Order: sequence, then C-alpha cells, then structure tokens
Amino acid sequence: MSLWKVLCVVAAVFVAPQMALADGGCSGGSCGQPDNGAPAHPNHPNHPQHPPHPQHPGHGGGTNPNPTDEPKPEPEPEPKPVSVDRSSDGPRNAPPAAAGPGEGEYLLAGSAAEIRAAEALAVKTGARILRREKLSSLGVGMLVVDLGGGTLDNLRKTLASNGIKVTVAANTTFKPAATVRVYASDLVGMQSAGDCPPLKGTRIGLIDGPIDLSQPALSGVDITVNRLIPADAKEGGLSHATDLAALIAGKGTELGTGGLAQGSHLFAASVFERSRDGDVARAESIISALEWLVANNVQIANLSLAGPRNDVLAGIIDLPVMRGITMLASVGNDGAREVAFPASDPNVIGITAVDANKRRYAKANIGEGVDFAAPGVDVAVPKGDGATYRTGTSFATAFATAIFARKLAEGGSPANVETESASAEDLGKPGFDDNYGWGLLKISGCKK
Repeated sequence: MSLWKVLCVVAAVFVAPQMALADGGCSGGSCGQPDNGAPAHPNHPNHPQHPPHPQHPGHGGGTNPNPTDEPKPEPEPEPKPVSVDRSSDGPRNAPPAAAGPGEGEYLLAGSAAEIRAAEALAVKTGARILRREKLSSLGVGMLVVDLGGGTLDNLRKTLASNGIKVTVAANTTFKPAATVRVYASDLVGMQSAGDCPPLKGTRIGLIDGPIDLSQPALSGVDITVNRLIPADAKEGGLSHATDLAALIAGKGTELGTGGLAQGSHLFAASVFERSRDGDVARAESIISALEWLVANNVQIANLSLAGPRNDVLAGIIDLPVMRGITMLASVGNDGAREVAFPASDPNVIGITAVDANKRRYAKANIGEGVDFAAPGVDVAVPKGDGATYRTGTSFATAFATAIFARKLAEGGSPANVETESASAEDLGKPGFDDNYGWGLLKISGCKK
C-alpha cells in the first residue's frame, strides 16, 4: 500500500467519528463523550431532547443561559462506541424533569437542642440545609434539608445511632380536598345564617390558599391573611380558599348562602402554591401555619386538604390540639377505603360530605377516620353578586368548622367528638360507621 493510501485510512479512522450530523447524531457510528465521562447520545426520532427546566423553589443551582441549546461537550481524542438504552422514555443525558414543590426536600423536627445536633450531623453526612425555622409557639425547631444524594433511611439510622431524637420525613405535599340550589343550612338545622347572632370574639384558622378579598361576600369580614410559602414560589389559585372563607363567615349574596359563623375572625394561612400537578401545599408550610395559628390564639382550625401521612406533621399536629385547638380536616375525594391525612390522625376530626338527601358523596374516602358528615355536594357558595355550586369534602369541612365554632362560642368549652356524637343525626348503620362516622352534624337552635 502506498504512503498516500495509508494516510487516507488513518484520517478516516480519527476524523470521521468527530463529525456531527445535522439531526444530532454522529457519523462513523459513535459520538464524543462529555467531560464527566457520561456518554452523549444522538437524538432519536421518538425521543426529542427536552429543554432545560427553570430553577424551582427549594432547589439550588442556576439555569442554562441559552435555554434552546444543550451544552456542547469537548470531543475526546479517541471516543468509545456508545450504547443507547432504548427502553427509557428519552435520551439518558436529557435534563431531569423539574422538581415540584417539596420534591427532594426532607423535614427534621424536634427540640432546639436536638435540632442543633441534627443539623451539625446532617451537614457532616453531606446534607445541605435549605431552610430552618424556630416554631416558638409550638416549642420545637424545624429544618428543611437536601440529603445530597443520601437516603432518608440512612439519615434516620445515623441520627438514631448518635442518640439524636428528631422526627424525619419527606417534605410531602397536600392537595385541596375539592360544581343555586340552597339546602345546607336547613340540612344542619338552621334555616338561614340570620337565625343566629354573630360570633364576636371567635377565632377560626383556615389553612389553605390565597383569598380574593374583593368578593362581595367577604366585604367587611374580619380576615387576617399570612402568606407562608417559600419566597420564590407562586401562590395557588384564589377560588378554593375564597369559597371556604365565604362558607364559614361570609355574607350571603343569595338567600341561604351566608356563612354559619358570621362575625368570627378568620386567620387565613396561605400555604398552597402552583406546581405542574396543580396547587399543592408542602408539609413544611402547613407546619408554619399551625405555628402561626397557635401564636394568634385561634380556637378552631380548618384544613380542607388531603395527602399522605407525614410523621413530622403528625407529631406537630398534636401540639396545637394539646393547647386546646379543635382541628377539622376533610377525609379526601379519592373514593378510597382509607381516610386521607391529616383527617386520619386521631387528634383531628375527619369530615365527609353528604348531599341534600343525606347520601354520602360517592368519591369521599371512607374508613375509621371519618368522624362526622356535613353538606358538601352541590352546595351553594357566594360568588360575585350571585352564587355558584361546589362539591367535595373540602366544602363539607368548612360547614363543619362553622358549626363547631358556633357550638364552641355558645358552650364555652372546646368542641370534641365525644360531645358532638350525641347530637349528630345518625346516618347509615346504627351508631358509628366508616361511611358517615357518628352522623350528620346539627345545630339545635341558637342562644340569642
């Protein structure tokens, strides 16, 4: 072979693999590798490259300055053949999906001394402290951490082996538990909200989303609002919390749509934020809301939200209950045979929804955590100068909250399951059952 032919062969071997094809693939059957050693993959017709996702609350790092281009790695001198995993949903080197609120975050809660020790140990193990909060009114401290590649199980074992007594859980998220026929007031024994005097001095907590204070039904209603989501998060929609506030303490824009606890002071903690899965609330934000409600001496708290059990939140919920706050939560709308958290917590009163004929809402969860029923199917909610209809255990919980608030104001002692079970209208099987709990909450007259 002539010297000229030898040089041509050598050039073909070393040059051809480095030539990028127009469609993102490589000639010669292989591509260059990025500097970190991870193989770069050609674009596949069924797996287009995903654009980088923006930075999300709770997570560090910057964004790609040119969001339309992937980083271009320097070619290696002698690239190795690349194997592509065709079983995946896309290229292995594509950017991961943007993390939602709370994803990749973990909560630690305990006494101030234990939290300090836990923080020092967590940092040593490679965790990154995202946020810390002193919950003075609850008497505990809370950390939000990124485990930096570690696992929740390993963190728990490390803390336990060092004698550090804190509760650890993922920063789970919760969703709203949530379409003019007026029947709700009559169903619970009140022909209209005007049958009873205003509840002056009663403080009610509402842990939900932002409220549209411009609604006519809320004009003149005493509402204190506190945004308790991370600074870089976007607040959720206005509708859910606005409807709850109107059902609890709002003025009626149509006959029979006024709140059953008019005159009360609402303390509304805004904890819902936008995510790709709709509005969600981090456990961290709910805990901050409980701290705020305790500090403001509320007597009853409405949690029209539902999610998975969270050990840190479960431990925190006990504290306001021990301080005399009555906690009500919706059982959830998944049609499951298990009540959602926090309604499933033994210290929380779980509320299900019934329609005008006292039949359980078909999608309401059932189980031992159901304590009482309240109107929650096609209930009329003040909206603008008229009204609209809403369905869900969220709205039943708002009615229940107003009923408990009125009974608390008239009786002067914290309302509880034991005392209310005697006055509830038994539905379903005699006595307690998993569908209706102790039955439909009722108001038997008002003290003038």
